[in-house]
Amino acid sequence: MTETTASSNPKAVLHGVLVSINRVGVLITGEPGSGKSEAALGLIAIHGHRLIADDVVEVSRTGDVLIGSGASGMEGLLHVRDLGILSAPQTAPAVREQCIDLIIHLEAGPNRCHEDDTDDGGHEILGKSLPRIVLYNCRTRNLALLVETAAARFVTKGNGIESDFLRKYDGDLLHG
Repeated sequence: MTETTASSNPKAVLHGVLVSINRVGVLITGEPGSGKSEAALGLIAIHGHRLIADDVVEVSRTGDVLIGSGASGMEGLLHVRDLGILSAPQTAPAVREQCIDLIIHLEAGPNRCHEDDTDDGGHEILGKSLPRIVLYNCRTRNLALLVETAAARFVTKGNGIESDFLRKYDGDLLHG
């Protein structure tokens, strides 16, 4: 992460993918090859969510809010390993920026495929702590579904609601 701290508007440049999942800004992070862009492709092409930024996420802070956007000239483009740079399919009007509400960190490795997801208590960006969930990817998992479910779980827990769906399927979807 690269940070600049201008007096009134601090900024950072992060490596990751920013998507809007039902108006929840989800920053997907992880090492190269961990599945960030593949998850984003599934989220936007199959599940109808919106791509905000891929690979380079520019973050600014206004008050207590973090706003993420894509690098200029990269709007609507998605770099998917083995396929190259694609024009991201959008089923909804393009959005250029999004509040960041949640970080989902992907970790690769078949040896960790069956471990629980972990909410590691948060991650700080520009002095603001955001909730962060770690998901393990062993290439047999549907990352788009896992990320979407984690975002829905974040919203319901934040509202003090634990839906029947999430209670019933939490173990199956998030634990492999």
